[in-house]
Amino acid sequence: MSPSEQQTYAVAFLTAAGPYPWWWAFPAEWDSEDDVPNGWSVVVRVEDRAGDVRDVAVTHAQVLDAIKRIAADEAKGITAETFELAKRFLADPEPADWDAASGDQVLQLVTLGAIVHE
Repeated sequence: MSPSEQQTYAVAFLTAAGPYPWWWAFPAEWDSEDDVPNGWSVVVRVEDRAGDVRDVAVTHAQVLDAIKRIAADEAKGITAETFELAKRFLADPEPADWDAASGDQVLQLVTLGAIVHE
């Protein structure tokens, strides 16, 4: 079963950015996975390695692609925990228990193209 749009939103926005200073603006639109509509898109403001701040639109397809890259071991700087979570999530998204650090790595891959903050 492929992860739903609601499940990818939860990985990126219900787990990730709260405790990290490189997320300047993080307007999570929905507080619960059950409220997330299909076709969601959220603009986040993130600081890159050089300290420049940019706005990036994030979608289900981008989050899912990042998780697939992580599970295929195609992303540098990913922790072993995030790698294992990505593989489990793609096999069965329901029991995957993403923590803030792993969700943050997925979102960095989407918005910055790599893990630049550790």
